[in-house]
Amino acid sequence: MLKLISLNIELDKHYSRIIDLLDRENPDVIALQEVPKEFLNQIEDLGYKATFTTRKQILDGKGKSFEEGLVLASKFPCETVVRSYFEVSHKTHLSSVPATKRGVDTLEKYSYIMAKIKVGGEIFNIVTTHLIVTPDGLTNELQTKVVTELLQVIKNEESHMICGDFNMPRGYNGLYELFTKKYADQIPLKYKSSLDKNLHRCGNMQLEQPIFDEYMVDYLFTQPPYRARNVRLEFGVSDHAAVIAEIYK
Repeated sequence: MLKLISLNIELDKHYSRIIDLLDRENPDVIALQEVPKEFLNQIEDLGYKATFTTRKQILDGKGKSFEEGLVLASKFPCETVVRSYFEVSHKTHLSSVPATKRGVDTLEKYSYIMAKIKVGGEIFNIVTTHLIVTPDGLTNELQTKVVTELLQVIKNEESHMICGDFNMPRGYNGLYELFTKKYADQIPLKYKSSLDKNLHRCGNMQLEQPIFDEYMVDYLFTQPPYRARNVRLEFGVSDHAAVIAEIYK
């Protein structure tokens, strides 16, 4: 058995909350999304061996570029591999960056990290990824391509569990059913949304979509022989809730 936390940390906005959570919960494995590469030092200072893969380059308000991506880290011995499954080019239009930087193509890479974690005499295959977002939570052509490519690549892996920010609200987004054909959703149905109204940038806005009531987007999916217990969401950490669970066979 191992204890896992999966969380979209929203770049550098919640570092102290995240460190407090990790100190308090002391998970064996952490899977993080939207991570600035600089945060690896703090993760490793807590005793984790961390693997990072870049999703994209981000320009901050001063026009400085930094890498944002995925992290999978373990306190147990592990071997990791990164698999890329899709790339898409975007234009930078942020008004907060210099005009000379706007309109420049930025490449967004979609990958997953898979770790083979040795716990006693057992091996646990843990995967994390971050899928593309859509404006209304509903599927579109690009998101369908990304999900299709992911499922095509990952089907060749050994049996595993996969967690992260999937950006496909159950009950709204039809791609969710593609996952539940192959995996069991371990997030209890009592949780209707994993977005944190108090910390999300849209928390005080009047929105057409009920994102804080019915948008579950952070998941933990399992295949046999993997199972999860004591699964819960912890709010007050980032704009997304942390998924906390015990993984066992």
